[in-house]
Amino acid sequence: MDIVLNWDPSVGNAPAGFKAAMEQVAHLYDALFATTASIVIGVGYGEINGTPLPSTALGESESAILAKPIITNLGTVTVNTAQYKTLGHSISTPADGWVGFTSSAYFNFLNTAIVAPNQYDFLAVAEHEIAEVLGRISTIAVTGTPSALDKFRYSSPGTLATAASTIAYFSLDNGTTDLGNFNTAAPGDLGDWATAGTLSTDAYAAAGTPGSIAGISASDLLLMNAIGYSYNQAVANAILTANPVLNNQQIGNGQNFAGLGGTDIFFLGSGGEVGYSELATTGASLQTGWLAFQSDGAASPEGNALILPTSASVINTGFNLLGHEGRDIVVATDGVAGLNATYEFTPTMGVFVSGNALFNGSGDTLNAEPGTSLEIGSGSGDNVILSAGTVTLDQGVSAVNVFGGRNTINLSLGGYVGLIGGSGNIVNNAVAGASVNLTSNASATINGSGGYCGICGTGIALVASDQSIATIENASFTLTGNRDAISLGTNTTLVMQGGTGSTVFGNQATIEITGIASLNAIGSANTISLGDIGGSYLGIVGGSGWMVSSAGNTIATLNNTNLTLNLDSGVNTIFIGANSTLQIAGGIGFISGGTDSFAIAAMPGAQAIAGFNMARGDQIDLTQILGGVSLAPDRSNLSSYVSASVSGSNTILTIAAPNGSDILLLAGVGGLSLKNLIDGNAFLLPIH
Repeated sequence: MDIVLNWDPSVGNAPAGFKAAMEQVAHLYDALFATTASIVIGVGYGEINGTPLPSTALGESESAILAKPIITNLGTVTVNTAQYKTLGHSISTPADGWVGFTSSAYFNFLNTAIVAPNQYDFLAVAEHEIAEVLGRISTIAVTGTPSALDKFRYSSPGTLATAASTIAYFSLDNGTTDLGNFNTAAPGDLGDWATAGTLSTDAYAAAGTPGSIAGISASDLLLMNAIGYSYNQAVANAILTANPVLNNQQIGNGQNFAGLGGTDIFFLGSGGEVGYSELATTGASLQTGWLAFQSDGAASPEGNALILPTSASVINTGFNLLGHEGRDIVVATDGVAGLNATYEFTPTMGVFVSGNALFNGSGDTLNAEPGTSLEIGSGSGDNVILSAGTVTLDQGVSAVNVFGGRNTINLSLGGYVGLIGGSGNIVNNAVAGASVNLTSNASATINGSGGYCGICGTGIALVASDQSIATIENASFTLTGNRDAISLGTNTTLVMQGGTGSTVFGNQATIEITGIASLNAIGSANTISLGDIGGSYLGIVGGSGWMVSSAGNTIATLNNTNLTLNLDSGVNTIFIGANSTLQIAGGIGFISGGTDSFAIAAMPGAQAIAGFNMARGDQIDLTQILGGVSLAPDRSNLSSYVSASVSGSNTILTIAAPNGSDILLLAGVGGLSLKNLIDGNAFLLPIH
């Protein structure tokens, strides 16, 4: 927006500060609103457009109203020429409106935090009158046709207020939400806020309050936006709070900082009012109470810095702040001398930080120099790019992704971090409630217990104990640790490098043990390799379709388990639960069972079986090793390939067949002959 102030001759009698204060307010509106329209306003002192002001008026405004109402998306409304231009129309007028201010010595013209008890804040009065020239008026009592403002003036949900309404309030949702009460008492303007209530000391209120700063509120900005004045996203950048609760904080809301003219920084007072400051681009410094702006003296804002005290924090919510290079914000350890943290905000590349930085914000990308110590105090959805540094997530911070390696991540209760690639990360989590996700090719050591870790990719290395670990489908990772609860997605590959006391949940997953481990497995159709070191313990807790490769290990199943064991070498001890089915292929092993049924596959090698009981249905599977052999219908030629001998309390079966040789020791089962075994249906034989 371009507000052009035409000074009436009466302004020559105005005191010092009058014209500068008017220009400040004009610059504020120039910066706040994105319209390119040029609005011409005549300014008088002690009079308005040549007419003396009433003695009771602090200020008045007059607008150039179009002769006929126009049709807009709000319906048919009365508009003044300033609004007409803002809506994109062209019109030639000598002036779009006039404002005048009392010549009595009532005003404080300075942008200060304190106004004398017998004075009024002139900036607030000027903001009030200029906003009326821009269209912040009600016309329903004058013309009978509503203004744009009247389309947001409700007496109850769904009912617009009339000129005679005793209740009127501002609402953007058809009257459901009350955003501020309008004046309903004569002779005040119906487009002003009421003199009682939360907006009674607002700049747009129907009456001024002596001794009080009355700035622009959030409701004011929403109202101006509703009647056609959209926010300027290219210049206005930040609201610096003077509220003691939020003191020393830099807060953004999706806007950009330019520093090239117009209003650069807005100040929100404890009552919600807005002030503003213009930051110079060459050599100047601007003091604003608790916050100092310093320039590097160059001909552009690049490299300028806002110097904040130690207690300050920087809050960002997806906006771009200040310049393109150099330091934009510096937080000092001891005044200005010991620089501790720097912040550089760019239009497209996110936020650059270094030192011991505190950051609050959502949806930001933080590019941190190596070795940066970054604390995120609040927000979610941030991305941190950092190596060999420290990232601390305060309680309540969530969804922070860290790109880079050799970082130390400190999590509080409820914190969540995603490690996107990178190796050598260390995560210190809370005792409970902290979450870590690792993507492909990431590695991390997790210190702490009770947390949660998600595996979201392949080629991941994890060192963790006492964690709950879950994977997506088709993931792969290496785990070193003890007492973890691990949930595997289908087709996941887990390599466990030793460890004790872990529990694995999975279906159609692959588990490989490269060290000596002790674990329980829950699920079905998993493939487990216990390796050839020996000494591992595997507990199979129910399920079916298990395939286990083992050498020199102990395997135990719960009841009702369907298990296939590939005994590569060594002597394994297998304990089978009741009502289970076991099939063993190859190797040398020792099997003990209760009321189970065995399906022992005779393959090259040797097996030792305890508890073999034909009456229970145990069988020895000879189909593979005798494949290709033509057996007589009465099995009379089976003795050509299989023989049975007694050794003490054991029976030994010796198999010599085209597909290899095998020895089966039926431990504790003596006196069995080949005929006994055939008659007892102890063999599964090839069918020809």
